[in-house]
Amino acid sequence: MNPRILARYPFLSEAKEYIMREAPPLDKLLLDPLYYDIREKGFSRVLNALEEGRVPAAVLLDDDAIMDEILSYPLARMLVSSLKDPFLVARYSLAEAKSASSNLERESLEFQIGMARDIGIESAFDRKYLPPDIEKKMEDADISDESDVVMDFVDYLKSSSSFNSSDWKMVNRELVHGYIALPGRTMIRLIEEKIRKRLLDELPLPVNRTITIALESMTNEIKLKTEEMKDRFREEDMGEFSAERFPPCVSHLISQIQANINLSHEARFFMASFLFHLGLDMAKVIAIFSQSPDFDPSLAGYQLEHIRGDISGTKYTPPSCGTLKTNGICYKPDGLCRKDWMTHPLTYYRIKGKSVDSSEKTRKTNESSEKTITGAKERI
Repeated sequence: MNPRILARYPFLSEAKEYIMREAPPLDKLLLDPLYYDIREKGFSRVLNALEEGRVPAAVLLDDDAIMDEILSYPLARMLVSSLKDPFLVARYSLAEAKSASSNLERESLEFQIGMARDIGIESAFDRKYLPPDIEKKMEDADISDESDVVMDFVDYLKSSSSFNSSDWKMVNRELVHGYIALPGRTMIRLIEEKIRKRLLDELPLPVNRTITIALESMTNEIKLKTEEMKDRFREEDMGEFSAERFPPCVSHLISQIQANINLSHEARFFMASFLFHLGLDMAKVIAIFSQSPDFDPSLAGYQLEHIRGDISGTKYTPPSCGTLKTNGICYKPDGLCRKDWMTHPLTYYRIKGKSVDSSEKTRKTNESSEKTITGAKERI
């Protein structure tokens, strides 16, 4: 496979073979000044995954840039594995999966199907080029024009098992003789989830003392950033709940719910994780979502418990502003949103809280001054 493709998808089986064949000895990769740029790129890969929820797209101008990008992937995995922090592993795995998904959207359907098979969805086929036995089963089926991929329903169920939205239920899919027909963009979402799960299963890798010592300065900084990120999401830092502090995206989603408009799966996840991090209890969050047209109390309760961490033990954090923009959730950003350092809706809520508190303090001070002046006038 073309190394340029391996640089965009370094988790592919062929990429692993390429790295085994072309990578320098481990001690050189970790210590030789010649490979300093690769180590820095691996370090940046982890930091971007942690703070932005994405691995930035590389500029692959020449063979050296391609090799640097490919080798930055095992370096990043070593860094993440050295810390063994579940929060960091989860953030990194999701970021790699999201970035691969974004790249896949620009690839041909043939390439996307090849990717699906590589990561474990082996029964994925282009609807136009089905094996004879499957084509015979599908020939009389009334399938929508949007569905250009066919896969075995077992593969579909395995790949979508972690999705709680009703959109992913079998009853909402085109099922014909044991095969699911679906749009290519839906298959990409399944691929993304398979990549995320694969990385979660693989990490952390066992790392020896040679690796931990060589990467110590980088891991120390990543550890610090990881703790800062965790602190950012602690409920006790949010102060007293106030809808006045909502970023425009949250206010818009609430207005959508109140207008009886169904939110996307991504928007619901964002809303739930955001509200839980502000300290709202389950009853209040359910009350907000209960205004949705397709609200199902039992299903909503299960999904919200999962997001809050009651079921899995992992409390999900709200997506970053970059992810919200990618998913079309960002809405009419205001002046505070446009600040260079504004990268997360929780940061917006926290900063806005300071300005609201300041305004309230000023109001009370003015009221107190007015009372003092009025009292003085009365005494005169």
